[in-house]
Amino acid sequence: MTQNSIRKAIGLMWLSFCLIFNP
Repeated sequence: MTQNSIRKAIGLMWLSFCLIFNP
């Protein structure tokens, strides 16, 4: 994987994390 795809994967995990735990 390239650096860009790693950052994109982290961004997707962070977004889903915020959506799941948003009150």
